[in-house]
Amino acid sequence: MKMISVRTINFASFLICCGLIAFAYYLETVLNLQPCPLCVLERVIFGILASLFLLATIHNPGPHGQKVYGSILLFFAILGMVFAGRHLWLQGRPSALGEICVPGISYLMKSLPLSQALKTMFMGSADCAKIDWSFLGLSIPGWTFLFFDVFALLGLGYIRGLFNQWRMGKTS
Repeated sequence: MKMISVRTINFASFLICCGLIAFAYYLETVLNLQPCPLCVLERVIFGILASLFLLATIHNPGPHGQKVYGSILLFFAILGMVFAGRHLWLQGRPSALGEICVPGISYLMKSLPLSQALKTMFMGSADCAKIDWSFLGLSIPGWTFLFFDVFALLGLGYIRGLFNQWRMGKTS
């Protein structure tokens, strides 16, 4: 039985990340759903993951390289899970934010140091608590959390060397 190659998994993951980013832009431009600060951070993480998957596709690393890529992927996937988890928490407690108003992302990046801008974005705003779109009962941060979770498991698989068995022809 022929197994899917690691290169194919990386390329498919790259395409999934690109599709998620494209869908986010569709929601923004066609459905006029403006992204909140946490949405922007989640998009950035998907962009970083897409870049890593593309690099891994081109590089096609061996067992040691897969562990390195897996560690980096796991780090960013967990970071994305933290942002999406915070976003879900805010949606579950919309009254906790009251009428907190966070300035636009471009203003934050221009006027504050990067660390302070990221902290302000992570705190969220009243916009982060609104659920403007859902599919199968999950809101946008619910879906992003799910995808970050899948990518974290993929990173763990690389670290554990699960896909090396495929490379060596061992399927058990």
